[in-house]
Amino acid sequence: MSIKAKRIITAAVFVLAALTAIGIISIQKYTDKHTWATVAINGTSITDIADAYSETHEYLKNDLISIGTLTLRITDISHKGTVQFAVKNGTLKDADGDEITKDVLEDNVPKDYSAGSDHFSLCVVSHRYQ
Repeated sequence: MSIKAKRIITAAVFVLAALTAIGIISIQKYTDKHTWATVAINGTSITDIADAYSETHEYLKNDLISIGTLTLRITDISHKGTVQFAVKNGTLKDADGDEITKDVLEDNVPKDYSAGSDHFSLCVVSHRYQ
């Protein structure tokens, strides 16, 4: 095989690799902007009196969930409804009372948490993508 043919094949491989990478990045960006999860927040704030609350909101990747002084950032939403989040501000404890900085919510599986005087559960109740 001549040197010219080798260079053409090498160039074609690099072009195909670049196009593949661009395609994958484009699909990921599209998925991030077009995949939603509806998260139910049910809890109680215990101060002088117990104050119960229940909310349901739809979130995209990088949206914020605020509960009292706690702020969580949605870091990923899968097409199967799995939601990953990380603590942006505040202190979050799991059901065992251990401090955590991130967690994963599975579709239709509630998880219990606490933050300060708030005791609450988070649950992905639905998800959708276009």
